[in-house]
Amino acid sequence: VRPDAPHIPHDERRSEQRLHPDEVPWIREVKPLSGDPARLVDISRTGLQIETTARLAPGRRSALVLVDADERTTRVEGLVVRTQLVAISPKGERIYRCALSF
Repeated sequence: VRPDAPHIPHDERRSEQRLHPDEVPWIREVKPLSGDPARLVDISRTGLQIETTARLAPGRRSALVLVDADERTTRVEGLVVRTQLVAISPKGERIYRCALSF
């Protein structure tokens, strides 16, 4: 650790401010390339979290498509750093929360 590096408490290692979906209204939709449904949880300059039925594999690169209010798409790619089962839908679908680092 560099002596001039900012101290980040152990329980809060995020180095960038996270924005919730209502703070980025220009992102209308997030889609894994697999076509599975997804919901943006939060986004920062260095990564994002989504909830999706796709089980993205930690340690692997994954691509997503961001859709803006004008239906323009932007492909983003990141390293999957975490995937956690968070719910099972009434239809029996598994819902995963996945974190990607850009």
